Amino acid sequence: MALTTQQVEAFFSDCRAKDAQQKNSFINDADYIKHMQEVEDFILGKTTTMPNMRNVGWNFYSWGLRDLPNLIPVAQSWGIYEERILSFVFHKNNKDLSWWMEYWMRDQITKSGEYDIMAQLVPILKKSGMQDKDILMFGMDNYDDPYFLYEEGANDTENPQTDKPSSFGKYVLSFLPQQARLVMDANAEEDNSRFELCRLLYYHHRETLNEYVDEFIVPKSGYHHNGLDSDVVNFLLEKDAASFEKAIIKGIEKQIKQQQIDPIDVYSNWKKLDKAFPGKYESQLTKFYKDYLDQFETGATKGTWGYTDEYSWDDNQRKYLTVLSFEDMLERDPVAAQARLVPFIKNSPFLVPDFLTFLDEKFGADALKYWPDALSKNPKDVGNEYFKTLFEIIEKYDFSSIEDSLWDLTKTKSKRIRFMLATVLSKLGDKAITRSKDLLNAKTADTRQTAALILAKINTEESIAILSAAFNSEKNDDARDVMLESLANKLYGEANDKLLADMVEFAKQRGKISESPISWIKPDVLPTLYKTDGTAVTTDEVIFLLYRMSRAKGIRPDLEAKVLLSLIDRSKSGDFAKKLFKLYIDNGADAKQKYCLTLAGLLGDDETVNLLRNQVNTWVDNSRGKMAEYAVGALAMIGSNKALRTVEFFSRKYQNKNSNVGSAAHAALEEAAEELGMDMNELADSIIPDFDFDGMFKTFTVNDSEYRAFIDVNFKMAFLDEDGKKLKSAPKGTAKEVQDEFKLITKEVRDVVKSQSPRLEQYMVTGRRWELEAWQKFFLGNPIMFVYATRLVWGAFDANGQLLTTFWCAEDTSLMSLEDEEVELSEETATIGMIHPLMITPEEREAWNQKFFDLHIEPIFPQMQREVITIDEKEKAAVESSTFSGKKIEQGALYLAKTLEKLGWRRAEVSDGGYVPAYEKAFPHLRVRAEIETEGITVGYYDEDAYLGRLHFESYASENYGNKLAFGNIPGIVYSEVMADLRKILPPAESKEGKE
Repeated sequence: MALTTQQVEAFFSDCRAKDAQQKNSFINDADYIKHMQEVEDFILGKTTTMPNMRNVGWNFYSWGLRDLPNLIPVAQSWGIYEERILSFVFHKNNKDLSWWMEYWMRDQITKSGEYDIMAQLVPILKKSGMQDKDILMFGMDNYDDPYFLYEEGANDTENPQTDKPSSFGKYVLSFLPQQARLVMDANAEEDNSRFELCRLLYYHHRETLNEYVDEFIVPKSGYHHNGLDSDVVNFLLEKDAASFEKAIIKGIEKQIKQQQIDPIDVYSNWKKLDKAFPGKYESQLTKFYKDYLDQFETGATKGTWGYTDEYSWDDNQRKYLTVLSFEDMLERDPVAAQARLVPFIKNSPFLVPDFLTFLDEKFGADALKYWPDALSKNPKDVGNEYFKTLFEIIEKYDFSSIEDSLWDLTKTKSKRIRFMLATVLSKLGDKAITRSKDLLNAKTADTRQTAALILAKINTEESIAILSAAFNSEKNDDARDVMLESLANKLYGEANDKLLADMVEFAKQRGKISESPISWIKPDVLPTLYKTDGTAVTTDEVIFLLYRMSRAKGIRPDLEAKVLLSLIDRSKSGDFAKKLFKLYIDNGADAKQKYCLTLAGLLGDDETVNLLRNQVNTWVDNSRGKMAEYAVGALAMIGSNKALRTVEFFSRKYQNKNSNVGSAAHAALEEAAEELGMDMNELADSIIPDFDFDGMFKTFTVNDSEYRAFIDVNFKMAFLDEDGKKLKSAPKGTAKEVQDEFKLITKEVRDVVKSQSPRLEQYMVTGRRWELEAWQKFFLGNPIMFVYATRLVWGAFDANGQLLTTFWCAEDTSLMSLEDEEVELSEETATIGMIHPLMITPEEREAWNQKFFDLHIEPIFPQMQREVITIDEKEKAAVESSTFSGKKIEQGALYLAKTLEKLGWRRAEVSDGGYVPAYEKAFPHLRVRAEIETEGITVGYYDEDAYLGRLHFESYASENYGNKLAFGNIPGIVYSEVMADLRKILPPAESKEGKE
C-alpha cells in the first residue's frame, strides 16, 4: 500500500519530537526549521521547488531525515509520495543525503525476487537528474556486499546455476556488451566492488570479462592503481588458471618493468602462479629472490622512517620477505642458500627480529656462527626489540664461543640494550667477574654501569665485594644506583644517626648535595622535620633526602632515603609534607618531579589526605590521569585509616570512567593489604574508624555532668545525659575542642557511609562471611558498623556453609529471631553473613519485610525487598539468552550507558571507531562475569536510539577463563542480580515479565 498524507505528516512530526527529546542544539535553528519545512512541503506536493541541501551541511541538518527511507514500502506499491522522496534524496543537489538510502536499496533489491525493482526505480532516479553512469556508480559503493548484486540466499559462487543476479545485477548486465566501457568507467574508482563485478562477469558475461580482464588485474585507478588486484588474481587462478595465465603474467611483467609494484606483490603473484603451475615459474622466483636480497643487502630499502622489510599475511601470521625468500631457497637448494646467508647477515644494515627467530628455528645451536655479525648491527637501525630477540636466542645455548662479540657490545650507548646484555653476560658466572671488574674502571659512565649490572646479577660474595669497594667513590648516579640495588640490605640493615651521617658525607664528597635538586625548593622555607629522638633534621639532611628521592623510580621511596625516613617522627612531619605539596602544585606539578608527591605521602598526615584527595579529582577533571594515579599512590603511602579509606573510595569511583585511576587505587590497596598480611576485605574492615569510642559510646564531661555521645540509626551524632535521656545536640557548655571533634566525626561518618553501604550490598551478593568472633568485633564493637548490624537481616552458617538461623540485631546488641526470641548462636555456628532473599523462602522474606516495617527499621539497601529472578528450567542448558535482544531503550544510549555504569557494569573492549559492543559486570569472588550486548553507544557519542542484545556469562576461573557458562551452572544470586539490573533499564511493562 502506498504512503498516505497522514503517514508523511506523522513522520515529520515524529522527527521534530525526537529532536526535542534529545535536546539537539540545532532544533531551534531558523535554517534547520526552514529546510525541514521545505522538504516536508515538497514531499506532500505543496511546492514543486526541489529543496537544495548542498550547502547546509549534511551532518548537521540531514540527521533528522535519516529515517526517511524507512517510510518507503516494497516497490510494487509505490505512489506519488514515494517518488517524491526518491527524487529528493537522489537529486544532484542532495547527494550527501543519498547514503541514508544504501541499506534501504540493498533490502529492496535483494528481497524483490522476480520483481524488477530497477525498472521502476531507474526512471525516478533519471527524473531527479541522475544518468546511467551515476546510478551505476552509486551501486558500486555496495558491490563489496555480494548481496547487492545477487538475490538474497543466491550467493553460491561454487554453483553458478544458483548464483542469480538481483534486479541491480541484471541492470548492470543490461549494458553489456555494447556499453561495457560505461560499466568499467563507473567501476573504476571502487576497489571493493571490482572483484564483485569480475565475479558477476565470469558467471554471466565471460565475453566482457575476457575483453577487459587486463583492467581487472591491473586497475587504472583506485587503491590498486598501477598494481595488481590480489582478490581478482586469486579468483581467476582458482576458477580458470589456464585461460587467465597470460593476462596475469602480462600484468606482473608490466609492473616490474615500470617499477610500480611492491616486492611483496611480485613475490605473492609468482608464488600463486608457481602453485597453479608447479615448477613452471621457478626461474622467475629464483631471480626475484636474488634481486630482492641484493637490494636489501645494500640498504636500498631504507626510506623516510628507516629500513624496512616487506611482509605479507599468511594464515593470519605476518611473514617478512627476507624470511619467505630464504625459507623457499633453503627448501630448493640448501647448500647454495646457506652460502648466501653468511654475506647477507654480515652486510645487511638491517634485519627484522623475525629473521633471527627463523634462523634459530631452522638451525638451533648451529646458528651461533651467524650471531657475531648479527650483534654488530647499529641499534638505531634495528631497534631494541631486535636485540631482545637475539639475546633470548643466544641465552638458550652455550655461547662461550661468541662471548667476545657480546663484550664488545658493552660500549653501546643504548641503555636498554646494556641492561639486556648484562643479563646475558651474567650467565657466564665467575668467568665474567674479572672482565666486569676491569670495566668498573672504564672512563665512560655507561660502561661502568653495565659492569655494575653484570656483577649485581652474578650476585656472588666476590662480585658483591667488588661492588662494595667501588660504591662510595662512584660519581655517576645511574651506575651507583645499580650497585645500590644489590648492596642496600648489606649496607643499610639498621638505620641510625652514624649511618645517616656517613651517607650524607659521602654524598657531599661526590658533589651531590651542594644545593637543592629543584630550584624552587629552598630548605629554609620548609617546616622543620624532627627525628624520633627529638633532634631536628639538618639542612644537609633535607637536601640529601630530596636528592635521593629524585633518584626514585615511580611512587616509592629511594633505598638510601629510607634510612632517613625511618628516623623521622611521623607525628610531626605533616606540616613539612603539606608545604612541599603546595610548592609542587604552585610550580606546575611536573611529572618528572613526582617524587614530591611521594614525599608528601611518606611524611603526610590526615590533613594531607584532604589535599591529595582534592588534587586527584582536579587532575582527573583536567585530563591528567597519570598524575591522578601518582597522587593515589601517595595517598596509600600515608597509610592511615583515613588515607586508605580515600584510596578505597577512588577504587570504586573510578571503576568505569578514568579506570586507570581506579586500577591504580586498587593496586595500592592490594599492596597495603599484602604488607599488613590481610586480604582486601579484611583491609576494608580494618580501616573503619572507631573514633576512640568505648564500645558504642564516647563519654565527655560538661559542668561536672557526664554525657555520652553515640551514632544513631540514621548515622547522626546523638547524645545521652546521665539519666539516659536523648538530647537533640551537645549540651550547652561543651568545650569548643570537643564540639570540633564531634564535627569531624560527623563528617567522617558521612564519608564512611558513602563507601560502606554499597560495599556491604556487594558483600551480600558475593556471599561474604565473617568468622563469628570477627563479626562480633567488627559489627558489635564499632559504633558505625553497629548501625549496619541493626538495619539488616543476618544469617548464621555452619562450617559447610549451610544456613542455621536468621536474626537481626537489637539496639542492646542482643540477636533476635523473626519470632522475637533471643538467638543463642550454637557451637555449630562457623560464620555470619547477610541474607540474600534467595537464601530463604518467599514467605520468610515477606515476614522479615513486615517485621522491619513494624519496628520502623529502614534497611540500609534493598535486602528483602530486592527483585528476585530464578532461572527457568528450560534455560539451564543454554549459554546465551535472547531475552533482551532488540529491546529498545527509549531514553537513548546516554541513559543506557550511565545506568549500566551506575549499576556496576563497565564497557567491554572498545572496537574500531570507538564502538562499544557490550557491557560487562564481574563477580570476581564467584569467578563469573556477565556480558550484555549493546547498540548505539560509541566513545564520546551516543545515538538517540539504543538497544540491548544477547546476554551470556563467562568463567573467571583461570583454567576456563572466557568460556561461556551454561545458565544452570551460574550461582542463582548472580543470575538474579544481573537480570534485575537489566530489567531496571527496560520500560516497566517489559521489566515485569518473568519475575519469580
